Amino acid sequence: MKTLLILIRHVNLGCAGIILLVLSMLFACRAPEDSFTSLRGRLQAYTDTLDAQVGIALLTEGGDSLTVNNSCRYPLMSVLKFHQALAVCEYLYGRHQSLDTLLHVAPGELKPDTWSPLRDKYQTAGRTDSIPIPVRELLSYTLQQSDNNACDILFDRILPPAQVTRFLQERTRLDDFNLVYTEDEMKENHARCYENWSTPYAAVCLMAMFLQTDLVHEPYKSFMKETMLACRTGLSRLPAPFMETNAAIGHKTGSGYVMPDGRVSATNDVGFIALPDGSRYVIAVFVKDSGYDEQASEAIIAHVSKLVYTFFLEK
Repeated sequence: MKTLLILIRHVNLGCAGIILLVLSMLFACRAPEDSFTSLRGRLQAYTDTLDAQVGIALLTEGGDSLTVNNSCRYPLMSVLKFHQALAVCEYLYGRHQSLDTLLHVAPGELKPDTWSPLRDKYQTAGRTDSIPIPVRELLSYTLQQSDNNACDILFDRILPPAQVTRFLQERTRLDDFNLVYTEDEMKENHARCYENWSTPYAAVCLMAMFLQTDLVHEPYKSFMKETMLACRTGLSRLPAPFMETNAAIGHKTGSGYVMPDGRVSATNDVGFIALPDGSRYVIAVFVKDSGYDEQASEAIIAHVSKLVYTFFLEK
């Protein structure tokens, strides 16, 4: 596997599509390494005690993998903005358009009653003129601040959810994820969030392909990676164990709704971690239908992250 990943870094676009297919098949078929037996046991024992469905996937740079409760479909929530960014960046690359391509945004597109620092920056009372905003800025708002208006502007102007799904599935041959609805459509009907789903393992495979192949070309790839490394949201989730260390973490969070039964539909985080000793891994922790509030659900993700981090320290 490691040899294959090294090879991918040196191939052209035509060959990469074939190798991505082989890579995804290997990911799907390869059994987790025995070295993860103790860690898997700890994670399973912990998640079995919780009043929530908790899915975990771990993938090392060398291709070793671990999953816990992976068979369930987990609502992506704002994790889908990572999927969107991958597709938008390659859309621009294929059309020789830069990240500084301007989209002219009408004030009405900066909708109220949704999470949107972008709206707070640009919208003023009585404004009627369009606002020129570069794609780079919209992606920065989606990846770093989970801005819902920025996300839906990109869905409307570049690729809608179904086309993002189709584009990524054709490029990666992964099929354990699906995007159907925009942020605004989910806000109108919270039950729709379950139709934007992924398994944890599909999420880490997609992240690994982003990091280790030409799924996204330069300079778009470096932009995405640096933007995610600079993310300062969700610090109580995957990043929690690393706050006082020299580890580097880039990640994308997702937060769901309180449903009619009082449960939180989703609290998620997926990220890539580089430890000071050179160890590198990708991890996803998805908490579905949690019986706890968001703060307690975030603490579940932080605890899983700490268990994994401690395992690598002890190796």
